[in-house]
Amino acid sequence: MRRLLPLAVLLGLAAPSSAAVTGKVTLGLVTSQTGAAATLSTTQRQGAQLAVDELNAAHRHGFTLALAERDDASTPDGAKAAFSELISSGVAAILGPTLSASAFAADPLAQAASVPVVAISNTADGITEQGNFVFRASLAERRQIPAAVRVAHHRLKFKRPVMIVRSDQPFAVSGAKAFRAALRKAGVPIVKETDYTGEPEDFSPILRLLAAAQPDVLIIESLTEGPQVMKTARKTPGLKKVALMGGNAFNSLAVIKAAGSAANGLIVGAAWHPAKPTSASRGFVSRFRAKYSATPDQFAAQAYTAVLAVADALGRAPSADGAALRNALAATHGLTSPLGSFGFGPSRNVTTPGIVQIVRNGAFKLL
Repeated sequence: MRRLLPLAVLLGLAAPSSAAVTGKVTLGLVTSQTGAAATLSTTQRQGAQLAVDELNAAHRHGFTLALAERDDASTPDGAKAAFSELISSGVAAILGPTLSASAFAADPLAQAASVPVVAISNTADGITEQGNFVFRASLAERRQIPAAVRVAHHRLKFKRPVMIVRSDQPFAVSGAKAFRAALRKAGVPIVKETDYTGEPEDFSPILRLLAAAQPDVLIIESLTEGPQVMKTARKTPGLKKVALMGGNAFNSLAVIKAAGSAANGLIVGAAWHPAKPTSASRGFVSRFRAKYSATPDQFAAQAYTAVLAVADALGRAPSADGAALRNALAATHGLTSPLGSFGFGPSRNVTTPGIVQIVRNGAFKLL
């Protein structure tokens, strides 16, 4: 009869040499439960809660974890209010917020209060540069996009890329910068670029300008209005059949489902894919499906892994004090997680590599 390994072993948790941190430890979780980025929030919350439930059930440490959730309403002001409340309540660390624009507003509050922050979906340039208490479990656009461009160009041999950018979102601006650099390196610089702010009712005028450049690939750096952009492109002469590439916002299954058939063929770099062939990843996917009757996306995997990293650091820290936990987080390396062997580099960014995926029939497939 096959022997089942304890959950703690499957999670890759080593028994701590001492139980310096005991009792209940509360972690703040700030996500966009409402507002423009609400479609990205659900799996983040599910991934984090799954990790907390599993860690508590494993009884591997002398403490238990609790989540204090707050909604940032997809706005910088909402994130600041959520961070302020959580810091005042005495949380040990904060995970989030969902958007990079919100992180630039709220992370400095945690830095000033010496409360560690772990970004679980922020991909813009400059996130960890805000201070030494800011960490990132999400893969920056500048690390995802070059690989996606290399793979896409190798397969598609495109020569005339065009790009549309949401210029009021820092992660999209960072992604656009990474696309420009990667395309120049590939010898196929962008031939036409346009930008927008907010959520236009109709993208047709903008897309017609790009279509006039006779492109063979359309690059989209947007927020959750990405489905609208793709649907409109597929109705615009000159863009109906061009290849599509996108930034980090497209790594949500909710966004892809909203786009329907218009998303077919979209290529995007990501931090993780459900088909990642490691035991930790397969186990995570299986348990997530069992709990939520859904397949996790990279946002779920990143939130789940962030909780694992904080718990691992708490197990090594002499106390749950902000400075002690910060130092323990900074020393994280070789942690078994769905994302791979997880750790933070000298700049407190995640060291795990990314993948490239393509949308086929409404689902992500490894490319």
